[in-house]
Amino acid sequence: MATEPIYNNFLKEHLDQVSQHLSRFFESKGAEDIHQLRVNIKKIKALIQFFEHLEPDTNYKKLFQPIRKLFKQAGEIRELQLHLIRLESLPERDEKNEKKLIAKLEKSINRFLKNKEKWDKYLNRFQENTSQIDLNFEANTLTAYFNSTLLKTNNKLRKGEFHEARMKIKIILYLKSLFTEQQQHAIRINFEFLDQLQEKIGNWHDLLVSHKMSKEKNQEKVILQELETLEKELNATSNTFLQSVFTSTSPA
Repeated sequence: MATEPIYNNFLKEHLDQVSQHLSRFFESKGAEDIHQLRVNIKKIKALIQFFEHLEPDTNYKKLFQPIRKLFKQAGEIRELQLHLIRLESLPERDEKNEKKLIAKLEKSINRFLKNKEKWDKYLNRFQENTSQIDLNFEANTLTAYFNSTLLKTNNKLRKGEFHEARMKIKIILYLKSLFTEQQQHAIRINFEFLDQLQEKIGNWHDLLVSHKMSKEKNQEKVILQELETLEKELNATSNTFLQSVFTSTSPA
């Protein structure tokens, strides 16, 4: 497997996406752009974590630091957006709380927009640093990394640490494009199952955040009921995770 061109292309593709969505957000303040900006940074972070696994003595965390700051501040905006969407979808609206949340969101967006030059500078610095990476690895090295990550995911699920489990699942989903379609099939990991599971955990986590931020008792009750239902489903899935994730057919 010609690994160097693959991970170079991976980095370039997702850095380009970060830049594009950052520019669009400055123009439109769109929720989808801040979301996609973060998704692409997460994909880059997943690759950096794999590099750390290959070279534990190299300080890759320092390399990632510039765009981590961008990711963190964009995350504040995204969390407020999700909570607002959640409040607006509830049968009993709390307009007073919604107005406070909207004001908080606007303040967070304005703070983010003021740092445009800083974000551009951070992205350029990260691109320069990553252009110097020179690593070679075989397909079986990445396969072993996936298998090890899945075992760690299983441990997290069994402990009820669903958010941490989701982060590990997403590493695999983000990096699977380093494999060809044929290689993805050969390693017999059910990627479709993983994607469905991470989405369910994501819904659970969004509800958890909304529950913590909720000020209205009736809203709290509705959210808590949904949380309990999802937790039961996730606990049931955790008991059969390894059987479900390793298959003989492995859909891509």
